Amino acid sequence: MYSLLSWSELVLAISWFRFFHVGMIFLVVSATELPGLPRFALTSGATCSSCHVNVTGGAMRTEGGWFSIRNVGLIQPRNTFLAPLYGAKSNTLFMKNLRWGFDMRVQVAKRGRDLKRDVFAMQAVPYLSFEVRDNLYVYGSFNFVEPVFPSQQRFTAAVFYRPLEKVAFKAGFIQPKFGIRYDDHTVFTRQQAQLRPMYQELGMELYVTPKDWLTITGGAYSPKNRATESNVPIDESSVMIGGGVDFRPMDWEKGLSYLLSGSFLL
Repeated sequence: MYSLLSWSELVLAISWFRFFHVGMIFLVVSATELPGLPRFALTSGATCSSCHVNVTGGAMRTEGGWFSIRNVGLIQPRNTFLAPLYGAKSNTLFMKNLRWGFDMRVQVAKRGRDLKRDVFAMQAVPYLSFEVRDNLYVYGSFNFVEPVFPSQQRFTAAVFYRPLEKVAFKAGFIQPKFGIRYDDHTVFTRQQAQLRPMYQELGMELYVTPKDWLTITGGAYSPKNRATESNVPIDESSVMIGGGVDFRPMDWEKGLSYLLSGSFLL
């Protein structure tokens, strides 16, 4: 007979199983209330632009996004070694129309029969956003971590403009709108569509929000970077079309938010 687990792997699995359950019991016992995190649009019913300069979410934070990450959460950054970064009441620099941000992700994995621990950087990205005038932003970022996949890009650069309260426009080197931008890039909508982390294309997007609970998106992009990993031939001189609809009604009496979202990229 062949064993599915070596003795060391079995001991490690049991240890982590116990650690997880003890941790969960500690959280439940020590907290009289375990509220959801309202800084995440999926749990609060808010739009991505409530916390981010980028209307499709992620990266550079607005004033509301900075406030939420400072004041909401089980562990507040300002109470940790990150206090020098998060101690400020605002993420503005020099003047109120210049903002900064930074994302850093590190992966820790154990693999192989000897369970060797590997630590490697996934993301180290500073952001800058400048408000040229009301509702007109120029923003960009640069990833200092070497790209792994051909379609990944190190930088973003875009212009965001909201001429009307319910209409917005974005153009530049951007990530096309497709699915929900989870932190976990291994979900089906990312893996199957081969949309890697930091995947960008030259393109433009239009956003219309006729109701607080409804957003309609349409965009046109260059397929040049996607063509480097596609399983089917793509003409790099063609135009890639994308779009989506986000439907997010709220049940205020029950305190529930719902999200029904669909998108395409051709």
